[in-house]
Order: sequence, then structure tokens, then C-alpha cells
Amino acid sequence: MSKPFIHVDSKKFGDYAIIFYPSYENNTKQVITENLGRVIDLDKGIFRNRLKGLFHFDFESGYTVIEPPNCAKNDNIVFNEQGIIFGHIYVVNEVLQRVNYLDIFKNIYPGHEDSLLTLLLYRLLTNDSYINVYPWWSSSYASKLFPNASIQSQRISEHLFALGKINLQSFFNNYLQVIYNDNNIEGIVLDSTGVPNDINIDLTKINNHNGIISNEVRLIYIIDRLKKIPIYFRVVSGNIVDVSTLQNTINELKSYNVNIKYAVLDAGYYSEDNIKFLYNNNINFVARLVSNRLIAKEIIGKYFDQIINMDNHIIHNGRLLYIKKFSINLHGHNGYAYIAIDHHKRSQEIATLVNNNNSKSIKNRLTNSELEQESKLLGTFILLSSLDLDINEILPYYSSRNYIEQVFDVSKNNAMLLPLRVHSIEAVMGHILINFITVISYMKLNSMFDGTKYSAKNALFELGLLMGKVINSKIFIYEPNKSIKNYLKILNIPIPKIIDLNSNLCVNNDYFTL
Repeated sequence: MSKPFIHVDSKKFGDYAIIFYPSYENNTKQVITENLGRVIDLDKGIFRNRLKGLFHFDFESGYTVIEPPNCAKNDNIVFNEQGIIFGHIYVVNEVLQRVNYLDIFKNIYPGHEDSLLTLLLYRLLTNDSYINVYPWWSSSYASKLFPNASIQSQRISEHLFALGKINLQSFFNNYLQVIYNDNNIEGIVLDSTGVPNDINIDLTKINNHNGIISNEVRLIYIIDRLKKIPIYFRVVSGNIVDVSTLQNTINELKSYNVNIKYAVLDAGYYSEDNIKFLYNNNINFVARLVSNRLIAKEIIGKYFDQIINMDNHIIHNGRLLYIKKFSINLHGHNGYAYIAIDHHKRSQEIATLVNNNNSKSIKNRLTNSELEQESKLLGTFILLSSLDLDINEILPYYSSRNYIEQVFDVSKNNAMLLPLRVHSIEAVMGHILINFITVISYMKLNSMFDGTKYSAKNALFELGLLMGKVINSKIFIYEPNKSIKNYLKILNIPIPKIIDLNSNLCVNNDYFTL
């Protein structure tokens, strides 16, 4: 991954600097830019722009404000009539109140509640960098809901640093209590993702994941399998492998007096120690075993001939699979191995194996017996479990891992986890905390569209088109169109015709008809 750099453009009225953040995703180069503003002294790293004022910047320490912007002349302007962004902000605030998230979020950052909630809404509703949060806030209903927000550009890094130092025990206690009244989690899905970061901090380490080498921080998420929402997160150094994190992650979650009934794990978490740990803690599990491990080869070699039989066939996601369950001794405990063969994938991989073998010189080719041994591993996978399930149940259990991939997608693409543009461990933690509460807010909102053809992404976009007009301390809401009314019906959220800004309440209890 290329390092970020500063590029200077010489224009008629002076030199202007831009930060370039090159990155590679799916072998495609991407460049994200951030405007620094006018160059005052390039050698000393001093710049000026309208939002930050005069400041120092370097990649080691980040932004340091020298002279904040003089906003007084703008702050004193009184608008008698002003249009503001309204719809999606109003709806999200109503939803967060309804599901009891709003009070939990307010308690995270005492004294700066308005700033945190503004950053949450900004991350949830836009894909812009933090540098634009102040103009967005000042032109939207967020400035009326959270009037004490201090989110000028030079303050963002201060907020991220402060949030990163907060002990999150109270937050997780309150959050988990809202989700689980009985303190019982039916099942969890656990996985991690890399967060690329070239800034030299202790959490950033070299990681080799599936042959891709990068500098990164490792983010671990735990998802509730049935509710399909994140319930916990951890951050570890980029060079720590998944198998080393399982026990600490579960122990941390259990410290909140939450009883975990079972866990769904990817192959990266399988080890003898981890399997014994799960048994000893009465946590049932379903875990994938990679086929090139010695134990996998032994299981496949022993039972392969019993699997390909129409009595063992199932159709899963339109594909024919053969699955057979075997009772096994799993590191001293009674367990089960579910051996599955994907008929289509196996046929393709055998054809590739044979073609590759035939392309070799005769003396380097595999013998027929060697080909037979190699082919037994093709199109085959093993799921190990403490649960005695029907062969039709095991794949839906394991397939719930897809939920966590969806969550990581929301985290990176909707909640702007990337690019990571912070320069300290505390700022990393603060950024990831905002990302986490953004993700759980989005997933909760998205769950309200279950069973419909819509999603939170569709709804937030169209609701964002609903504007309001501020006249004499009141907001007059524009008439919602048919499409917006449809989303409001699904969410069961009426829209006021007029809001009194002194109380933020609907005037005369008069709402638009949905």
C-alpha cells in the first residue's frame, strides 16, 4: 500500500495543498483526497482554510490548530427564513428514541452529547469526510436537535481522541441490557476484518491475510445470530491472528453476565485449545475445518466412501450437496463431523486437477492413486460441531456467518470505517466507536424493513429529500410525496406539519396524513 502524500497546486492567488491517500482494493488503485487549504509555509507544515483557520499538519501528529477561524461574523447572522435538510434526520432521531438507543448514546460522552450525536447522524447519513460536518450540521435539522454541538473541523480530532479514552463498560452494559432482557444470547457469530492504516501507531502491524499483505488494525465483531445485529467489538493489533483472540473475546462478553448458548466460527478460530475452551464453558459451536489440516485429511480419508450417496443429498442455495454426519472424538469430547461435498464445485476442481496434471511432463505427473487421493479433498468441506443436528440444519447454522459479512460491508461502505485518517491509538478507538454505534443504528433501522422490498439505504436517501423551512422559530415541513409517505407508514412515524424550535415539539399535534 502506498503512503499518503501532500501535493501542492500553484494557482493565481497562491499555492493550495491536497492530501492524497492511495490504496488498493481488489487489485484496483483508489485515491482519496482531502483539501488542506492554502499553503502558508510548506516546509513547516503550516496551512490555512476557512473551516480550520491557521493550523499545522503532518502525518505524524495530524492537525494542530494555531489560530481558529473567526466565525463570529457568521454566527451573529439571524435568518428570518431558512431552508434546512430535515426528513432523514427527524426519522432517525425518532427511531433511536423508540428503540432506547438515544439515551444510551447520550451517556457515552457526558457534556458533549450533542457533538457525538451529530457525528453519529453525519456518519449514518453522508459519505463525506469529517471536514464537512460543520456546514452539514449548520444547514440541517441536526443544528436544531443538537444546538450545543461543537464540530468545527479542528475539534473533530479532539472528540475522537477523547472518545477513544472512554471506558466503554457502562455503554456495553446499557446496550446489552436493552437487547437482552433475560441476559441470554441464543447464538453468536464471531469474525474479524482488517482496517488498513499506514500511520505508525502501536496497533498498526503487518498482516498477511489470504496472501494479501498490508499494514492494518484488526477489528473483531460479535453478531447476534438471530437478531442479526452487532453486540460487541474489540480492536487488536493487525498482526494478531484470529485463533488467538477467541477466548479473550468470549470472556470479555461473558463479563457482562451474558450467557452464550452457541457460537458460529470460521476456520481461522479452530484450534484444539479453543475447542476445549468452548466445551469447558458449555458453549455449543459450529466451526469450519480447512481441508488441508491433518485432522481434516484423516476424517475425509476415513469416511469419504460413505458420503456420495443420494440418501445423503440436499439442495442448498440451488446446489446439490452430499452431507453425512459422523460421531467423532473431538479433543476428548463427544462431537460431530459433518462432511459435505459440493457436486458442481468438485466436478470443476477435478477437471482442473486432471488438466493441470496432463500438462506436466510424464515423469512429473501424479499417478492414478495419487490423483485419487488428491481428488478426495476437492469440493469438500468439514463442519465440526458439538451439536447433534440433522444434515438439513447444519448448513443454515453455518451460513449465518453471512450476516457478519453484511455488517462489515455496512461498516466500511455505509458508516465510513475507511479510510482510517487518524494518528493515535485513542483516535482510532474513537473513530471505531462512532462507526460501531452508526452500524448498530443502521442495522436496527434496516430490520424495520424486513419483509418488505425496501431497505434503510433506500429510505434514508428519499427521506433526505424532505426539506423544512425555518420561519420565526418554527420549522414548516414541506409536504411529503407518496414515496416518502410509504416509508413513513412502514416505520410508523408521522411527520409534523410545524415544529416549534423552542420545544422541538409538533405544533397543535398536527401531522401530515400518511
